[in-house]
Formats: sequence, structure tokens, C-alpha cells
Amino acid sequence: VRQERLIEADGSARTALLGALSKRGRYSTHTASNLSILTYVIFEQGRFVEAETLARAAFDIYQKTGVGADSLLLAVARTWLAASLVAQERWQEALPEYEAIRAGMAGDPQSYQKYLAGDFGWAVALLRTGNVNQALEVLKVALERSQRLGEKYASTAQVRGLLGMAYAAGGDRQRALGECAEAARALLDRSPEIDEESASRSAQDHFRRLILEFCIGLLADIRGTPLEREAGIDTPAETFRL
Repeated sequence: VRQERLIEADGSARTALLGALSKRGRYSTHTASNLSILTYVIFEQGRFVEAETLARAAFDIYQKTGVGADSLLLAVARTWLAASLVAQERWQEALPEYEAIRAGMAGDPQSYQKYLAGDFGWAVALLRTGNVNQALEVLKVALERSQRLGEKYASTAQVRGLLGMAYAAGGDRQRALGECAEAARALLDRSPEIDEESASRSAQDHFRRLILEFCIGLLADIRGTPLEREAGIDTPAETFRL
């Protein structure tokens, strides 16, 4: 998946899941763990409805095998469920899932901070439901984590774009414009060369499109304002580029 070889990943994940089912049966944590991996692969392909179905199945297995609410495995399955709901723009359904993850992991803050805090999908759901301040808290954690990889890394660009959305929602268009500029620089820097495999990575395209559409809208909002002059932006040219 990290190499964007999603067709190969799909085959490997299915083989692993079938092996787990034949050896351990449906209701085992081993099967649920492999099911979560397949969910990840399906999600990255942009097949969000299928990913939701698989995530619910993994969550059901964990619950029926007695896995506690504080389990990292359960939290990961629930994260994929929440992310799938966000990708389908079902914001109100996604928020309780994220809150349940945070509540369940309250006894293990170290694992929560390492693996689950700063989730992009959670930030988007919060923004779309008007919870701007909470979204900013989530995004600041995400930015700190992503910056360790570098400013040109895709996840850093995505965080900056989402931060721009949050600042704009809070009325700070100047900061939003700065974040948009940083995000667009990295997102548009990606190689235009695509092949059959990378073209299918719709989950990444989903976030990229969301951010670029926001930046285009922001440019339209500032056209003819003092902010446009102060920033020295040719908004029609920049809009066309985005």
C-alpha cells in the first residue's frame, strides 16, 4: 500500500484473511486483525462503502470475542469505520465513533497519542459540523507528527490544507491563505506520471481534491479585497493553476 501497489496489496490481504478464516474461523482476533488490514487496502482504493462494511465486520468480531473497549485493535477497526463514514460525508455518524475511540483509549494515553490522535478524518468531521476549535486541536497534533517527516510529505500538506479550512471557518482568512499556499505547493509538486496502480489511489485523491477546492474557494472570496493586494496574489492565475 505504501508503494501504491494496491492491486497486489488487495490480493495479499485477501489471501491472509482466507488463511485466518480457515485456521481460526470467523470469530477470532487473528481473523479480525486481517480483516482490518483488508479494510485499509479497500479504503485506500476509494471503495468507501465496502470499507465501511468490512470495518463493521471486524468491529463485530472484536466485540463478540470479548475484546475490551481499551484495546488498540478495536480502536483501529473503529477508526477505519469512522474514516469510511467521513469519506462518504456522513459527518454526524462519524463523530460518535471518534469520541468512542478517545473514551475507550483513555486508560492508555500513550498508545492513543502515538497511533490515533490527530486523525484527518476526525478533523474534517469536526469542521463540517462546526466544531472549529476542537478541529484545530486535532490538527495541531497531526501537524506536529507530520512535520517529523518533512514539509514536502503528502500528509503534512494535507494537514496544512485542513488547518487552512479551520482558520477560514474561524474568520482568519490571512492565516488560511498562508496554509493554503503551503499545502498547494506540496500537493501540486507530486509527479504527474501515473500508472494503473497509482491511479486507483482514490483515498489520497479525495483529501487532495477537498483541500484544493477549498483553496480555490478562498481565492474567490479574497478577490478584490485588501488581503489580495497585501498577499500579492494574481487570484485568477492562481485559481486556474489549482
